[in-house]
Amino acid sequence: MTTVQRKMIEDLRATLGEQADPAAVGERLYESGVMDDIMARRYVVKLEFVLRYGTNEKSARRTHEDIANDYGLTRTGVRFILSDGK
Repeated sequence: MTTVQRKMIEDLRATLGEQADPAAVGERLYESGVMDDIMARRYVVKLEFVLRYGTNEKSARRTHEDIANDYGLTRTGVRFILSDGK
């Protein structure tokens, strides 16, 4: 964990408490400008791919297309997010 990560976590604990509701954490990150819809969508796309691809018989390409349709992206955009922009 980096120094910056530690500092952010310390602030979230101090502000929201040890047992903070994830919704409160998300709201705090949005309010502070640390998180926005683009960054949150990257998180959700990665999560959705892992959940969907591991639990169905669809190809990776079809899974990319389904996620793209659900989140207003192109299949290439989904692939870009999943490859961390490489």
